[in-house]
Amino acid sequence: MSIATQNRMTVKDRELEAFTCDDLDWALEQAEQKAIKDSEVYSFEKNTTAKRLSQLTSNQRGVSFEYDVANKITMATGFRTEVTNKKASCDVIVYASRRQIRVEVKSSLITDKFLFQNIHCHKAHFFVFIRVDPVLGPVYDVATSREVSKWVSNSRTINCNRVGRFHKGKMKTKTLTSWLKKL
Repeated sequence: MSIATQNRMTVKDRELEAFTCDDLDWALEQAEQKAIKDSEVYSFEKNTTAKRLSQLTSNQRGVSFEYDVANKITMATGFRTEVTNKKASCDVIVYASRRQIRVEVKSSLITDKFLFQNIHCHKAHFFVFIRVDPVLGPVYDVATSREVSKWVSNSRTINCNRVGRFHKGKMKTKTLTSWLKKL
């Protein structure tokens, strides 16, 4: 028996498996409508800042938040800060007296939840998680690397639900304001 004969597919009981050009057009239309609906999560009417942030690439948004966090730290504490380059182990270094405090900044837009990726706990002392809420705009949460290491997954991700509970409410975070007062 030839290979062609062995590999012939039986068409019996496969009526529902047909996929025509009409089916393709319909599926693409559905996907496009869903993409439009999903993109409407962020709108200028709800929050202008959140909408503008949603239009940036993740790299643009990340760098913007890194500079913002560094500036907020300097303004609140008077400590000198440095936004590092992409090859550095952390995003922001805070020069507090004789200490260097490493800060990693992570931001996320909402899908069904906020998902923060590429978390390496050993590279920073603190993590600033920024959830870009469609109505409230950016919401800042801070956690120590020790706390984050308890809840980060094997895929180096951590998630937060829509109401701001990290990993079913078990990971405790501070607000940026309360953290800066103690820094």
